[in-house]
Amino acid sequence: MKLTCNPHGKVMKLLGGCNPGTASGGAGARARSIGARLRVRLGSGQEGQSLVEFAAVLPLLILMVLGMCSISLALIAYQQLGEAVSYATLVVLAPANGTLNGGDPCASVAASVTSQLPSWNASNFHYTVTFWDTSGTAHSSGALAGPSPSCSSIHTDMTSGKAVQVTVTYQYTWFYLRNFDPGNLSRSQTAIVD
Repeated sequence: MKLTCNPHGKVMKLLGGCNPGTASGGAGARARSIGARLRVRLGSGQEGQSLVEFAAVLPLLILMVLGMCSISLALIAYQQLGEAVSYATLVVLAPANGTLNGGDPCASVAASVTSQLPSWNASNFHYTVTFWDTSGTAHSSGALAGPSPSCSSIHTDMTSGKAVQVTVTYQYTWFYLRNFDPGNLSRSQTAIVD
């Protein structure tokens, strides 16, 4: 829609008004309109509302980022534990037929796992070693805790060609928050005794 504002018949746009400075669309018109918009925006309290919204959302955002980091670290630790248990079962225990560390398979597993994970707290490990004999009967060490578990009484039950299963559980702190303990990391590996 157009509007005639002066007697000479110049046609001005309705939105530009009848002021020749704004109707011409020059730099002065744009600067005034931006300045006017800026004054209206700053005077309306929008920045205060945004600040309050940011302050309300920031703790949740930080908690989400810490949660993602903690879960990522737990997954890395879970993978490292699995590699250590696999190594202890397949490379150390099964081929040795329980002859390492004086014939104590639990001590062999514990020494292998703690050497694979030197920065982990050795007292937080729990080991269970289970053997199957020729009759198919399972002989288990039970859950042994600490840095030097011993199950020398069952080492004679290791039979060539039968299965041995190693389960290692680690007391893992997931979140670094007080009184938050969602569980432990646990990995198992089964192999055939040579």
